[in-house]
Amino acid sequence: MECRNLQNVYSIVSAYIVFVRIPCPQQCHQQSFLTVIRRRAQLDKIQIQAKNQISAFLKLFALHPPEDVKTRWSKRHLSWLETITFEHTSDTFTFKQLLQNYYNIRKELCEVNQFLRQLSKHQHYQRNFQIITSVRGIGIITAMTFLLELYEISRFKNTHVFSSYLGMTPSQFSTGDHTRLGHITREGNAHLRRVLVESSWTVIRHDPILREKYNRIRARGSNGKKAIVAVARSLAVRLRRCLLDQTPYVIGVS
Repeated sequence: MECRNLQNVYSIVSAYIVFVRIPCPQQCHQQSFLTVIRRRAQLDKIQIQAKNQISAFLKLFALHPPEDVKTRWSKRHLSWLETITFEHTSDTFTFKQLLQNYYNIRKELCEVNQFLRQLSKHQHYQRNFQIITSVRGIGIITAMTFLLELYEISRFKNTHVFSSYLGMTPSQFSTGDHTRLGHITREGNAHLRRVLVESSWTVIRHDPILREKYNRIRARGSNGKKAIVAVARSLAVRLRRCLLDQTPYVIGVS
């Protein structure tokens, strides 16, 4: 009896054992490259903060760009910012510090982008990078985030597992015999989900199938944010299929 009980305990414990696989050298390199794309995401947020600080400082003094400056943070806009002086030298000093901080962050971003461009030419990524960027609206940041965050696309056995990893499967609410689908779970890879959503706004300008899906969801009363997330999920699933088949993305194919 005691032996049988021990066997039962062993069976229960064994069901909860998680076997850890020692990563191969290529996976170690992958993790190292992943830190670069994560660093870029950090810098992107820091740059937004730097821009907001400059804008808030200008608002404090009711300063607005001249009429010939049409685009914020363009060369013309930055040239105007560099000419600004204030009545008190301390304010001028503070503003110059804020502007210099923005330039420093932008320089770091440029360096990271250059590194990613070189990495996209690496033999392990080059072919898949070309496949992903065959989509009009997807650039180097989304493509390299997709490749670095996913590592090997074949490890996702189906689209449901893949969507769950992205956090793009809808949550479910059940009451009796009825099941209602809610918002996406947001429990997956937030870095990849963010760039896919951002790129989808551009992709729908060029892909009629995805644009029609976006318009159809909006017509049902959903807001633009919910509609573009659904588009991003479809885009991700189609990219997965392109990588598995090693074929370029074809616009307008459902």
